[in-house]
Parts: sequence; C-alpha cells; structure tokens
Amino acid sequence: MAPVVRPALDSAVDETGQLISAGGARLGFDEAWPAWRRQMFHGFVFWTDTIGVQRIAPELQPDAHCRLLIGRIAQAMIDLDSVGSLR
Repeated sequence: MAPVVRPALDSAVDETGQLISAGGARLGFDEAWPAWRRQMFHGFVFWTDTIGVQRIAPELQPDAHCRLLIGRIAQAMIDLDSVGSLR
C-alpha cells in the first residue's frame, strides 16, 4: 500500500464518528480497506457509461475528460488490485 494511502484511509475511518453517532456501522481499517479497493469498479462503470450514452443522448461530459478519468480509475484499480479484492 502506498505510504500516503494508509493515513488518508485511517483519517476517513476516524471521521466516521458522525456516521456512528447517527446509528451507522463502525468500520475499522480491516473492513474499510477491502471496501475501498472494491468501490473502484463503481467509478469505472459510471464514467465508461458516460461515454457510451452519447450515441443516444446529448454529450454529458467532454469525451477527452471521460477518457482521462477512466484511465486514472483503471490505474487505481491496478494499483489497488481491485480484482483481487473480489476473491
């Protein structure tokens, strides 16, 4: 894991105090980390769909913008071994 990722995720987990006080589940790092790795599929699918819908609907975002984000998300999926998180 990249050195900057753990502190950022730890911070996000610590900030769930508001979620917990509202009745949400308490997440520790061991639960949050695999969920973080898996959620990359969500962004990938939605940004890919943004390009695909242009054939039947108005352009939602510039094509170059979509391709840049899809590329960055795909690289994050590789770096985080998102496919491996599904096992």
